[in-house]
Formats: sequence, structure tokens, C-alpha cells
Amino acid sequence: MSKMQIECPVCGSQYILTSQRIEKIDKGTIYCYVCNNTLFAYNGCVSYYPYLLTKKQNHLQPNFPFNDLGTDFLSEG
Repeated sequence: MSKMQIECPVCGSQYILTSQRIEKIDKGTIYCYVCNNTLFAYNGCVSYYPYLLTKKQNHLQPNFPFNDLGTDFLSEG
């Protein structure tokens, strides 16, 4: 089993990917848990498993819709 560290180019979250050799050809895609960006695609006799190390949120823009709400829904009146 081998390990490699990768970072999501969109949000900056960091992952460790572990890999394991298998007998049959496997293919798949690993997506970022935070922003759903494609991190890694594979096709071969190796299967990969992601582990989220550091969650970042660089993908959130300052004009994200819920930041511009003008009403405080928790206050009375």
C-alpha cells in the first residue's frame, strides 16, 4: 500500500490518497469532499482511497448568495 498527498486546486483542501493493488482492472474518480472538484481519476489494477487531512474553503467567494442576506432571520420583528 502506498500513499501520496494531494491538494485540491479549487478550494485548497489537502488529502492523503492510499492505493492498493488489486487483481482486476478498476476505474474511478475521486472528488473533493468540500467543493466536489475532480481530484484524481484512475484506471488500472490499483484502487485509491482518499482521506481528508485539512478542510479549506478557498472556493467560497465573498458574494456567495447567503452572505448577502439583508435580514437576520433569528431576530424578532
